[in-house]
This record gives sequence, C-alpha cells and structure tokens, in this order.
Amino acid sequence: MFKHHIETLPAHWGSALINGDYSGYTDQDIQDIKQTTNGLPSPVSVDNPYIGRYNGLLCEVADYLFLIKDKTL
Repeated sequence: MFKHHIETLPAHWGSALINGDYSGYTDQDIQDIKQTTNGLPSPVSVDNPYIGRYNGLLCEVADYLFLIKDKTL
C-alpha cells in the first residue's frame, strides 16, 4: 500500500522534481530542492500553479503529490 503525501512547493521546481532536470537552477536552488525533498520519491502528479506562500514568501506554488510506500502494512 501507498500513502498519499502532498507538498506545496515552488512551481518552478517542477522540472527538477518530476524529470530530475536541474539545468538552469542555481547551486542554492539545487541545495534547497534536495534538502526539502530528502527521502521523497519523484512526485506522481502536480496541480496547476497558483499564487501562495512558500517559506513566508509570496510566489507561484503548486501542490505536488508523492506516493510513499507504507511499511506498516
């Protein structure tokens, strides 16, 4: 079984999160992405971007859906 886990993250991280394509990202962006998603698999879907807050900053965000294998079952 899998658990659903939704993270609201910057929309411009989509290429790195879904495709593993880090081209065009700064070293700081890459560090932030990897630190934030440490241990999570690639997301299986992403909703349409919207204006929201990430780390207190107003920016374009999206809800990324991650499926995590439930080891308790």
